[in-house]
Amino acid sequence: MKKTHSKPILPKDLPGVDLPPLPERDGNPGIYAQSSLRSVTGTRVNPLAKNGWYQGQASRLVTPESPVITCAHPQLEMWTRVVGGMDPQWDIQQLDVEEWPLSRIIPRVVPSSNFPQWPIPQGTYWIDYPSVTSSLTKLPEKDWQLELSQAFPEGSTLLLGFIAAKQYRLNMWRMRFSIWNHPFFKQFTHIVCPDFSSYMNDPHPQALVGERLTQQWVMMGAREGYNMIPILSWQNREALRRQVDLLGALAEAGHVNTVYIEWLSRGVNRTDWLWSRLDDFEAHLAHLPVRWIFSGIDAGWFTRELRRVLPNENFHATTIWPWMRTGFAPGLTEQKAKHFRGDVARLEGLHRGELLPQALPRPEDPLGALQAEMMG
Repeated sequence: MKKTHSKPILPKDLPGVDLPPLPERDGNPGIYAQSSLRSVTGTRVNPLAKNGWYQGQASRLVTPESPVITCAHPQLEMWTRVVGGMDPQWDIQQLDVEEWPLSRIIPRVVPSSNFPQWPIPQGTYWIDYPSVTSSLTKLPEKDWQLELSQAFPEGSTLLLGFIAAKQYRLNMWRMRFSIWNHPFFKQFTHIVCPDFSSYMNDPHPQALVGERLTQQWVMMGAREGYNMIPILSWQNREALRRQVDLLGALAEAGHVNTVYIEWLSRGVNRTDWLWSRLDDFEAHLAHLPVRWIFSGIDAGWFTRELRRVLPNENFHATTIWPWMRTGFAPGLTEQKAKHFRGDVARLEGLHRGELLPQALPRPEDPLGALQAEMMG
C-alpha cells in the first residue's frame, strides 16, 4: 500500500543532541533534508519509533555504532552508496501459465473455523495472511488454519498474500528462515511477496532496502519450491526503471510470467494517485509479456483505462468486496452462495468491458497534484 506520513520531524527537533550538518550534494540539501520517522531504517514500520529512537535514544543516532541509519548518522553517505550498489536480482522460475490458471476476478476471502460459510465455486482465491491469524509473533497452529486449503473446491488456485499488512511484513522478514517448512505455508503452492517498501515518500536508501528485501524474500521462497509471485513497487520513475530492466529480462527469458501490483492508497487523493500510477504503468510496464494481478482497482472508470492500456486483457483483479457484500447480504446459505457468484460475475463482466461507466477526464498533472498534497 502506498501512502505518506505526516509532517516530517527535522533533526533539530531531537532533544538534547547536537547533530552534524545534513549531508549536501553540490551545495543542495541532501536526501534527508526533511527526515521523518521512516528514516529509522528497519524501524519505520514500528509505531514506537518516535519514543524508542528519536526521543529515547537520540544520542545513539549520531554515533558510528548506531544500530540504525538515520539522517544523523556520521557515515550516511557511505552507507547510501553501499545500498545503492547492490545488484538487483530475482533468481526465480515460475510455473508455466498453463499449470496455474487464474480467474479474471480473484475474490479475497476471510477464512475462519467454519469457512466457507456458503458454497463457493471452483476458481482462484486470495487469502490474506492477517485474515488467518492476528498474532505477530507466532505462526498459525490451529487445526482449521493448517487444513485451510482443504476447505476450497478441488481444482481451485489459492494465492497467499499480504495486502495492507504492514505490521506482518516485517515479521515475514524476521521469520524468513522458519516459514517455508511450516505446515501452514506448505499447503500453499503460490505465495505473493509482501511489499517491504510501502511508502511513496520513502527516502532513497530506504526504498532500495525495501527492493532488496523483496528480491531476497522471493528468491528464498523459490528455492524452497514455492511458486513465488513478485510484487512491483516504486517511489518514482527512476526506481521503476531500475526494476523494469530486471523484470523485463526475466519475462523475456520465460522465468517470470505473473507479477502483482498494489494500487491501494491511503492519505492521498485517490483519483490523482491512480492516474499517476497508471501513467507510470503505461510508460514503462504495459509492454511487458506478463499477466498482471492488481488490487485496489475497484473503480469502474479505472477498469476502463486499464482495458485501454492493456488491450490484450492480460490482467486479473483481486478484491474483497464480493465476500464482504455477501456476508452482509440477507438470506440463507444457498441465497448467499447465489449472491456471491452473481457479484463475482458482475465484476467479471466489467473487466470484459460490459456496462463500464463513462471515462473520467484525466487531471492535468496528477503526479504534481499528488506531490503537492504530500508536501502540504
